[in-house]
Amino acid sequence: MEQFWAIYQHLKKPDACKPGIDIQLFKDPIKPMWEDENNKQGGKINIKLRKDYTTIIWEEMIFALIGNVLPTGVKENVNGVVVSSRDEYNILQIWFKNCNTTAVADLEQCIRDLLQIPNEVSLIIKPFVRCAKDFAAKGSGDIKKIPSKGLGNSSTGKRDKGNK
Repeated sequence: MEQFWAIYQHLKKPDACKPGIDIQLFKDPIKPMWEDENNKQGGKINIKLRKDYTTIIWEEMIFALIGNVLPTGVKENVNGVVVSSRDEYNILQIWFKNCNTTAVADLEQCIRDLLQIPNEVSLIIKPFVRCAKDFAAKGSGDIKKIPSKGLGNSSTGKRDKGNK
């Protein structure tokens, strides 16, 4: 953790990035491509973020992955995280290797707890190509949506920037 922090503190933070920039953190040797063997049977969870909350939430997520905060089963299922800077909002993606319905439900609940996401805020769960058919057949396809203003606004539960 200390080695990572020594490097991380010198990097540009997500809320300071221009639109169109992605910051990616993946387990070695996994590549941030769905075609990577470690990603083919998985998917990703997308969370729309207000721009002024992006760095707080990004850091919470990456420190949980690097540290021993996440339960072992959940941590083993996460391949990496991406934050994508956009014009009006940013997107946090949590890439996972197993789109088994139970594994995804455990991951979703863990993320909700970690990032303090209220149950009223839906997350977009997108299985990658190979497992999309099985995932959708179980009723868990790409049907969960995020309110248009994203995480961090008063209609989806307030986040106190001073807490994290």
